[in-house]
Amino acid sequence: MSDRSIHLHTIHASRRLRLGLCAAAAGLALALTGCADSGDAGSSEAGETVPASAQPSESPSSSPATTPTGSPGGAGGEDSEPEASSPAATGDLPSAELEQSTYEGEPRPLDEVFHLACVEALAGDEQLPETEEQTDPENKRAWFMYQHAAYTDGWKACPTEVYGNLVIPASFSVEAEAGESGLRRISIADPSGQRIGGAERDVTGGAPDAAEMVEVVEITEQPEHPAQNGEVGYLRSLVVQSESGTQLMVDLVSAPQDSDPESLEVWDLAVGGGAQRDVVYASIPLESAEDAEEAASSELHAVLRAMVGSYTHAVQ
Repeated sequence: MSDRSIHLHTIHASRRLRLGLCAAAAGLALALTGCADSGDAGSSEAGETVPASAQPSESPSSSPATTPTGSPGGAGGEDSEPEASSPAATGDLPSAELEQSTYEGEPRPLDEVFHLACVEALAGDEQLPETEEQTDPENKRAWFMYQHAAYTDGWKACPTEVYGNLVIPASFSVEAEAGESGLRRISIADPSGQRIGGAERDVTGGAPDAAEMVEVVEITEQPEHPAQNGEVGYLRSLVVQSESGTQLMVDLVSAPQDSDPESLEVWDLAVGGGAQRDVVYASIPLESAEDAEEAASSELHAVLRAMVGSYTHAVQ
């Protein structure tokens, strides 16, 4: 995305907006309110929380393959309520300068390119190949669509559908739930096992009730993001207070041009011709709102903005 097409403005404000809680809220409802069951990403109505530049590697990651965790304390585990602690050690994080480049080498093992939980969920009962090589040109599979793509070292792809994708640090663990035409829900945990973000497709309802926006930290307009029906895409960082505590939240949303992107009434992303709304987010738990400035200047925050902003979907 060029500098010309990205309009960045940082806003410091104290705005208090009270909204309605835990109704049909999906996606961020769990992270913000703790109202939904956090024990299983597959059964919760909430999804969990993820854009681009450094020297790309010849493969998406040289890090060891990560195994999706389903145990307590992992993504979607019983102990995955947000805690006021640093979710990820700096040494576990890749560069926040996430870039996609072209790969022209031999077919790579799937676990070198992808978070296996994502492709396993997409495959269902189908047996996965050992590498990304396309064996049947008429039988397109999501994992074959990235055989010529490489990402900055330390990042791996999580295909959400044939032409949809989310790029996630290789050191993070992922749980994925399949839907009718792709992944329905993705839950992401940091290297310590603490849930840190995710995505949910085709959600209904708005922001969780009783969520209060304390401060707008940063909003980046993304006019080239394929939001539908003339809506404008925004990558946001907001300080949010909820029943589960204070958080620095990163989300990807879209809104009509005359809407205020600094409001929690702007909550999700228009996709699929505008009929579908997706939720994509990540969050850093805070002891208090006073810790927001330090969290916003952290490497983790930059990595989470890259992750959330990488979300792409099939344009219809």
